Amino acid sequence: GSDSTTVSIRERAVTAAYLGPTTATFDTPTTLSASLVDEFGQPVVGRTVTFTVNGGTIGTPSTGPGGIATLNYTPNVPAGSYTIGVSFADDGMYTAATASGSITINQKATSVTYTGATTGLPNHTVTLSAVLRDATGTALVGKSITFTLGSQSVTAITDPTGVATATLQLAQKNGTYALTATYTPTGTDSTLYVGSVASATFTIGKAK
Repeated sequence: GSDSTTVSIRERAVTAAYLGPTTATFDTPTTLSASLVDEFGQPVVGRTVTFTVNGGTIGTPSTGPGGIATLNYTPNVPAGSYTIGVSFADDGMYTAATASGSITINQKATSVTYTGATTGLPNHTVTLSAVLRDATGTALVGKSITFTLGSQSVTAITDPTGVATATLQLAQKNGTYALTATYTPTGTDSTLYVGSVASATFTIGKAK
């Protein structure tokens, strides 16, 4: 004798979760991660996970042995709060799954190092210079540095090595003066970088 029946094979239900950081810094590498787990608590391995930031795809890594997918991510967006999306598409064996999280992108710190003259004579011209770098040591190009020496000031733009250089004719009496080199982000830069300042003491001596 014989008999037959119909067996229905269904997909396993999947749950996705965002596991990555909730804060990051502009132009600074970080790592995002997410997990896929099926309805029986088993990791879903070797499946593609799509990561998005405010709806824009930033990477499509695969899950590893623990059902974890990781993605190296360097934020290139202004400071603010963003939605991280995680999604897995239905593949016939596992159901589709989505999850979301949020991440706050912070401005990147900067540092100014003064490298110019610290002495000069009245009515003489001196060279003021400074180096501008970000928190990871990268030179910042095309940024405005304002040099303030006592009551005088002059502005210069950083070159490809992050160096800003300006000349200033000293128009103050003999004495000791505070000198600052200041980077103040403006426009779009104000959402990307934190300003910084370097201080020094400048001495104006008597002409011989």
